[in-house]
Amino acid sequence: MQAPRRGEGRPCDGSPSTRPSTAPGRGEVEAAPGRSVVRDMAPDLDGSVVLRYHSVPSLQARPAAPVDEEFAEGDPVPFIRIKPDAGVRGATLEMAPPFRAP
Repeated sequence: MQAPRRGEGRPCDGSPSTRPSTAPGRGEVEAAPGRSVVRDMAPDLDGSVVLRYHSVPSLQARPAAPVDEEFAEGDPVPFIRIKPDAGVRGATLEMAPPFRAP
């Protein structure tokens, strides 16, 4: 099993090792196979946080929140966009069955 990856929503110099894990909006992401935990979310003006992780089918958030795709930065694969309820500062994203993490 891979060790979780951590990212911080902070300014970066563009290198992969310091690239923030969110834009727009802010937050800290801890990612593991089949699951990502987002903490300290601060949504953008439209109420959403875009994670710098590629979107995959069937992602679900707990607590429940809309999860969809955001094309950005010229990347042909969309990023994950979550729109939490007002005041929600964290969420867990998991792939719904039938997908299983290794």
